[in-house]
Amino acid sequence: LSFSALQANIIYVNSDATAGGNGTSWETAYNDLQDALAMTVSGRGDQVWIAQGTYYPIDINNQAEFDRTATFYIKDQVALYGGFIGSETDLAQRDWESYPTILSGEIWQDQNYWSIHVTTIYNNGTIGTVTFDGITITKGNATYMSAAVYGPGGSNVSATNCTFSENSGGVASGGTWTATNCIFS
Repeated sequence: LSFSALQANIIYVNSDATAGGNGTSWETAYNDLQDALAMTVSGRGDQVWIAQGTYYPIDINNQAEFDRTATFYIKDQVALYGGFIGSETDLAQRDWESYPTILSGEIWQDQNYWSIHVTTIYNNGTIGTVTFDGITITKGNATYMSAAVYGPGGSNVSATNCTFSENSGGVASGGTWTATNCIFS
């Protein structure tokens, strides 16, 4: 009997990248965060390295553009790391304070029209774990899911070096949270 363990991948995202990348390096980074998240594998421990910039939850799951239910779906045991300029080879090289990575629910910029929530942990009905590090989550609207970050099924959320600002109705709904060196405003 033989088997091979799943090896975690690093998937690269840069909003300034040329469309059509495959996310295997900074040079071939995805320019859309949801494309990168779709390539992660639940339970494998994948990391998504996200270059500075603002990312919006649009154009996913066959939703119409600017659909108010647009969401970033993050699979179990996936970690999102922000604060990159797009050339780093090690997590220790990033600087999330100087190079902010922003997940924004403001799907119609300058029109005060926010998506329901910025981020959802997707775990297929089991308890999931997700990590945010060096990420700003802003302008999530809690009208439906009751918070900017929704963790169904008792999910575990770890947030380090993060900022949660201007979210309507609350930051978190569901799950167990650990926040380290985070700002809430």
